Amino acid sequence: MKLLTKELKCKFLDVMKIYQGRVMPIVFGMCMCLGFSFYKYNGWEGCFGSLYSEVIFVAATIIMAALYKIAVSFLYYGLDRLPTLKPFRWNFAERFFESRIFIHSFLFLIICWLPFLILCFPGGLCVDASYQIMQVLGEAAYSTQQPLVHTLLLGGLVKLGGAFGSYDLGLYGYIWLQSFVFAAILALSITYLKKWKIKSKILCVILFIYGLVPVYPNFATMAIKDTLYSAFCLLFVITLVDVIMHLKNWEINNKESNRELYLSLTKLGIAGILTMLFRNNGLYLVGITAFCLCLALLFSKKQFSDIKNRIKIISVVALIAPIILYFVINSLMVYGLSAEKGTTREMLSIPFQQTARYIRDYGDEVTKEEKTVISKVLNNYDSLGKVYNPDISDPVKSLYNIEAGNKDLKAYFKVWFNQLVKHPDCYVQSTANLAYGWFYPGVSNIIRYEADMQIFWKPGIFVNLNTIMKTIYSKLNSFFLYQILQNVGFYTWLLFILTGYTRYHKKENNVLMLVPLYVSLLICIASPGFFLHPRYAFPIMFSIPFLYAFAGGRERNTSCL
Repeated sequence: MKLLTKELKCKFLDVMKIYQGRVMPIVFGMCMCLGFSFYKYNGWEGCFGSLYSEVIFVAATIIMAALYKIAVSFLYYGLDRLPTLKPFRWNFAERFFESRIFIHSFLFLIICWLPFLILCFPGGLCVDASYQIMQVLGEAAYSTQQPLVHTLLLGGLVKLGGAFGSYDLGLYGYIWLQSFVFAAILALSITYLKKWKIKSKILCVILFIYGLVPVYPNFATMAIKDTLYSAFCLLFVITLVDVIMHLKNWEINNKESNRELYLSLTKLGIAGILTMLFRNNGLYLVGITAFCLCLALLFSKKQFSDIKNRIKIISVVALIAPIILYFVINSLMVYGLSAEKGTTREMLSIPFQQTARYIRDYGDEVTKEEKTVISKVLNNYDSLGKVYNPDISDPVKSLYNIEAGNKDLKAYFKVWFNQLVKHPDCYVQSTANLAYGWFYPGVSNIIRYEADMQIFWKPGIFVNLNTIMKTIYSKLNSFFLYQILQNVGFYTWLLFILTGYTRYHKKENNVLMLVPLYVSLLICIASPGFFLHPRYAFPIMFSIPFLYAFAGGRERNTSCL
């Protein structure tokens, strides 16, 4: 017994040597403590309110840092052993992933999602989607506030259903189309992983996550732009990985190698265009990723050093071309539909929240001149502090004066900066209150959008069936495994850990594969808030299982991960 205990202790110490990070464990511990404080008090007084709370904060940070180090060490240890997994003992399971893997995976997902697809009739509806439908039905002017391609697709199908006597069938048709596209891209990720020789047991786990974790069918059966956008983001990540692998494995004077690279770049370009067309901020995701990859191609001496300059230039052009094509397509749609330009308020969530919190906490310090300037940008100054919600910026943004010009905004930001200098802690806490949920797994944000629109019938195919679906969904979310697999903060830390894992194996070039996810995280931070808006993190949530399977499942002697 003593010998066994000693062996286990030695094994534990060996595993603990795997992860040597010092900064991230402390950052994790601080995020956990600050996240709890903001969740409970809407501020950091739970950590810095008194000497006692500060001592508790330091002690809890150290404990959480130690737990993080242990967990990450064992995760790295497990990922390193994924390539050694033995095949399934059941021939059926192995055959499932041997031939027609795309068809098998696609049908498996549709069957798993079928209860949601049946019970959701005619489909969940987001408020933004209802506005998009109104635009196509002629009840509102077209606007670039929402992606025009998605507006035309969703509204067009609803209008088509109306032409046949049922708007419900039109919406339901959109839900099925969206589910098919989403399932097809998820099945494609399984297909690519198999192509890269990932073990069948790993593929099985990923497929079960796609099929059985409720967040996937929940948003597949909801009319909302983020589902298709996030699916196309995953497609962009898949094709990005494929391009980087072809670049790393490129061979001189090999025509087949060139042909495969060009084909991969074409697929990446198509995925990029779809990503940009189905959400406005997809431009940032694709643009920044393309910029980083171009820099690595042109200037990095360690990465892609063996590739000829001609191939590098062709690759750079292929990365830039989709962005130019997107601008052309979008401009033509704006012109053809006479679409109105969206307001700038969507980009000002953070400063508007900071101003509202400042007025709530330090309203007696605001001068008359400052009030006048703020009132020209945000209507009803006296209600700003009252409508301020620390968790979401929508109430404050609703007071934005759409007639405010550049001169008014310039004056506003001057006041904003002066108030920042006076009370920087107020601004920091305001921003943290909006964003802490993206980094704190201690809060859940699982919702289903159910906006009302009079043209749709809501009870379902049979009365109360949609209520049964919601009840089942809420019950599933009471299980810890389902909770954690749908937790946004959990996926953010999986992203950080995966970044460390690629550096641990000295595969710095593969950090490029994670650029789209980090851009998505920045978009999350700049969003209206964490609560009620988990959809901003879907590109991260839907891509992480694929990237972990790719990172951990490949043999260590391969040239790319």
